[in-house]
Formats: sequence, C-alpha cells, structure tokens
Amino acid sequence: MVKVRVLLVARALVVAAAAVVPLSASAAGTNVEPASLRVDWLFRGYHSPFFLGVEKGWYREAGIDLEIREGRGSGSVVLLVGNKSDTFGFATADAVIRGVHNRIPVVSIANIMPRNADSVFALKQTGITRPDELKGKSIGTTAGGTADLLLPAFLKGIGLGTSDVTIVPVEPALKLSSLLQGRIDAMNGPAWTPSDFVLGGGANTFLYADYGVEVVGYGIIANTETSSNDPDLVRRFVAVTLRAWSYALEHPEEALAALERASPDNAKPEVMKRNRLDLPEALKFVRPAVPGKPFGMQNEAAWEKTQRLLLEYRAIKETRPVDQYLTNRFIEQR
Repeated sequence: MVKVRVLLVARALVVAAAAVVPLSASAAGTNVEPASLRVDWLFRGYHSPFFLGVEKGWYREAGIDLEIREGRGSGSVVLLVGNKSDTFGFATADAVIRGVHNRIPVVSIANIMPRNADSVFALKQTGITRPDELKGKSIGTTAGGTADLLLPAFLKGIGLGTSDVTIVPVEPALKLSSLLQGRIDAMNGPAWTPSDFVLGGGANTFLYADYGVEVVGYGIIANTETSSNDPDLVRRFVAVTLRAWSYALEHPEEALAALERASPDNAKPEVMKRNRLDLPEALKFVRPAVPGKPFGMQNEAAWEKTQRLLLEYRAIKETRPVDQYLTNRFIEQR
C-alpha cells in the first residue's frame, strides 16, 4: 500500500471536488464524444489520476470518451495540442509561455501543480549533502526543458555560477546511467523520481524552488479554438480532471491500480514498486495555487513571475499580459 501523509489541503481538495460533480452526458444534452489527453512523458505513477478518472467512469459520465496518450516532453505536448492532434494536454507553464511566444494557439485551463518540481540530484555516496557542495562537480543535463534552461538560476540561488561547475550535456536515456556509473556527479530532473536512485544508494534532492527559482508547474492545456468554440467540453473535462486528482490524493493506491490495469508496462512488478516510491513525492506538489480559491484556479502573479524569469534567462524575448497564457473561466466558483 502507498502511504501518503495527507495534508489538510488534501482533504480540502477532496471535499471541494465532491461539490463539483460534472454533468452526465444526458444532462449536458450531448452524446459521449471522443477526446484525447497527451501527457508529458511515458506513463508513470504521477499520471495515474487521469487513469483513475477513466476507470471510475467519471469522464464518460460527463460525456467524454477519453484516450490518454504518452508524450515526449511538455514542449511536444504544446505542439500537439496546438495543431489539434490532441484535445487536451498535461504540460508545464514554461512550455505554454514559450509556445504562445512561438504563435502556437494554446491556453492553460487549470493548474494541478502550482510549484515546479525541477531539482538537482546527487547520490548520497558522493557525500554531497548541501547544494553549495556542487562546486567543482559535474552536473548532467539535457537541453530543451525547464530544468536545463533554469539551471543557471538554480546555481545563482545557491551562490554559484556556471563557471563553478561542469555542465555535461547528456542524452535523456543516458543521464541516469551516467550518474549511477559515476561519469557525472549530479543530474537534474523532477523531484518525484526517488526510485531512479535506489540502485545507487539513494540521492539527496535539491529543489530549484527552495533556492529562489519559483515557476509554475504542471497544468491542463487546450487549443485556444477549442476553448472558445467548445467551452462546454472544456468545462466538463476540467471538472472531472480536478475531481480525479483530488480523489487520488487520499486514494493513491486506487489511482496506481487504475494505471496498472490500463498500461501493461506499469503492471510489471519492478515498475509497480517504483511507482509506489514515486507517487507520494509527486502528490506533494498537488494543491490550490491561490489560497482560499478552488483547486485548479491559476495564480496570475505566479505566471507573471514565471515569465519574467524566462525573460531573464532568454527563453522569451518579451513579456506579455498573462491572460494570453491562461484562463480561469473553466474553474467552478463556490
């Protein structure tokens, strides 16, 4: 059994979700219609709440026949939703901002994780217990994601510069093995992957956000045309999704079981064990973005802070009004 220390906020989310039951297909006056959700990566434990919503029948009750598809990064998710290959996506805020600046017609419609999970990991056996002890060490990174783009900001936050470390470009598939085999001293990645480091004796985790690099994390996105022309579909999808994530906070084992039944790769014993180590770490990032407001509501000030950090590190060339990136119109007000 997965054991998660449930914060008070988790119970608040469950209660709130119970109060927002999406319309059934008949009540909504529509037939069940197909839709797809593209997640950011190969299916892992932190995607399980979506599978929970499907298995519980909540999406179908809301008139949605949902297909969940694997991805290859948030940037790819933005592209696929932007060209309507997928109806919805699960992606980070920085990918949305960069996509909009590249004229990709996407908009963030709900926030799941207000805080980004980007981190630097150092195996415990290296003796690196504080982030400033990374000085003189090598850090493996892969170009393209937020963790790589904002690594200099993390280093600045711990009192170092890029000249104080050796940044080693590594292919995604080789980064972990390079760390475990001692070819690099540290690597970056999301905080919810402790299982990756078990063979190396575990790792110490240094979260970017703890050192001043605060950017908005994962949320749900849609094509701007879908948002404008089919608001009923979007509203129903958002309501079910928030319900599923809220429920998963208190019933993580049910969520993982749903994932395992839908994804044979996740039903392998070794992967099941990995997911049970990782999911509790991912769920720590799930909470309301705006205190006192419904789960899913997006914090415009946090998005503004995110885009200014992206501007500082040259991911974008200018800032824009944040309503070009997000909308809160699909979040039920209570």
